[in-house]
Amino acid sequence: MDSKKDNEVQLISKKQFETQFKSRFGTVAGYIPKDLEQIGTWLNDQVKVATSKKANEGDDLSLLPSVNALATILKNDKNLNDEVSAMIQEGLSIYTKYEPTAKYYVATLQTLLITLNFMILQAPKFMPKTPHSSFPMSGLFVYMMATPSG
Repeated sequence: MDSKKDNEVQLISKKQFETQFKSRFGTVAGYIPKDLEQIGTWLNDQVKVATSKKANEGDDLSLLPSVNALATILKNDKNLNDEVSAMIQEGLSIYTKYEPTAKYYVATLQTLLITLNFMILQAPKFMPKTPHSSFPMSGLFVYMMATPSG
């Protein structure tokens, strides 16, 4: 057996992914833009700002109690940590395939926690003429939800 092939994520086609995305409640109801590329651009911006904030604050960046509790659970439960890490990598495979120009993305558990922490602290901007995710958590996990582990 080729171990590299065994570890590859079976990605659904872009058409299948878009079909799943467009059938989600938030998309159908109009809370999430129907244009998937808007989510990718928004996510790229969120990760960029969150990681920049972490770089600026370094060890002084403290996680909110809820995010810190999640980090502790993941640290103490190896199986759950492995599943979440697999979900992140599978989501990254989809994201980089469909958003190849993105410079900022969720590639590690640390980046997920930092971005989640940042997003909880920010209200979505009111921009009526610009499509964006009204449900930030859905936007953060959109690619990860389309994976076997997610």
